[in-house]
Amino acid sequence: MKFRDSEDRVDSGNPWIGSIPASWAVSALKWASTRYAGGTPDRSNPGYWTNGTIPWLNSGAVNSPRITEPSELITAEGFNSSSARWIPSGSVLIALAGQGKTKGTAALLDFTATCNQSMAAVVPRRNYYGPYLYWWLSSQYQNIRNLAGGDLRDGLNLEHIGSIPVPSPPLAEQHLISAFLDRETSKIDALIAKQEQLIATLREDRTANITHAVTKGLNPDVEMKKVELVGLREVPATWSITPFLRCMEGRVDYRGATPKKVDQGVPLVTARNVRPGWIDYTVSEEFVSEDEYAEVMRRGLPEIDDLLFTMEAPLGNVALVDRTDIALAQRVIKFRPNRDVALPRFLLYAVLGQWFQSQLVVRATGSTALGLKASKLPELRIALPPLEQQVGIVGHLDETWAKIEALTAKAEQVITTLREYRSALITDAVTGEIDVRGAA
Repeated sequence: MKFRDSEDRVDSGNPWIGSIPASWAVSALKWASTRYAGGTPDRSNPGYWTNGTIPWLNSGAVNSPRITEPSELITAEGFNSSSARWIPSGSVLIALAGQGKTKGTAALLDFTATCNQSMAAVVPRRNYYGPYLYWWLSSQYQNIRNLAGGDLRDGLNLEHIGSIPVPSPPLAEQHLISAFLDRETSKIDALIAKQEQLIATLREDRTANITHAVTKGLNPDVEMKKVELVGLREVPATWSITPFLRCMEGRVDYRGATPKKVDQGVPLVTARNVRPGWIDYTVSEEFVSEDEYAEVMRRGLPEIDDLLFTMEAPLGNVALVDRTDIALAQRVIKFRPNRDVALPRFLLYAVLGQWFQSQLVVRATGSTALGLKASKLPELRIALPPLEQQVGIVGHLDETWAKIEALTAKAEQVITTLREYRSALITDAVTGEIDVRGAA
């Protein structure tokens, strides 16, 4: 990989771009492309959507870097009734709005299609190559979002898109840059995929290890007894099949009105914060007022090692309370383990095991997000060993968990490093820091 000498580069005069090769120019996207939004036929008219033949894209299509298939097909009648327009293959699409991180995302269109009104079609003009524009625009994701208030709900418009600065190398070099990035990023993506597969395998192994330990124990030679349960045929002879609720001294269901949220105060633990095995306080940083805390938690205050259980979105995540200065949101049930019957950490692992999770799934309802009604809780069972065996199982699983977490953390760090390198590589290529003219 060859980098250009600093003497061959000049300041572009634009903070998005920085320096560029002296032979390059800088333009605005409005001069480099034709831009227009699409349209959506009336959803209430089946004649616009039934047996359609015209490819049509919704905003979610840009979440894949290359768009290779339509979101839906509309009819010619639907096309003619709306503001939808044809977009040629090789164009770039940018989401003008959308949930979460969709706004500002760019994708390359691999076929001729139409799109909705929440996307901008960027059709390259002469001397501009669509894939090169895609690489440049994808590298400027956050800057593009910032044109319309960053992470706020404000939408982008065609004027915003037209104002985006574009480094403009000769057309032949745009082709070389695109080919270089296609080749090099595919290598990086393959390495990332291997690390992601490693993480998935580690987590599968962890679940399998937990499931075996909480249903079979640690002694492979122990005497077993048969049980007549779906998904479980035998357990160690000294174990019992016990209702989950009998392992608890009590429970508090916090479902109901959502508490008023403030900028600072007592941390609010929602169902999103409860991960499989721990509480992630960073995923949703919300608070309730200290003055209202007592009212919010009037049904029961948390204690260390209380077990939190999510009833919906997601279903069946479980964690132990590790601090008492928290409020609990709806869709979370707090159980207080009966320590004369079961160790809190054994109950944690029992719930994480595949057998218990399968009990939740078969009793859950809901089409978009599975949820469990409180009336189903008495039906749940766990395989319960004597307390002294629970101690050994918990110790074994804690040790195994720590090893897997360490390996997972290393893989995640590799992924982070690779993604940072990928981002830097793209930026260096599209601004001419890397000289790809001699790259093979």
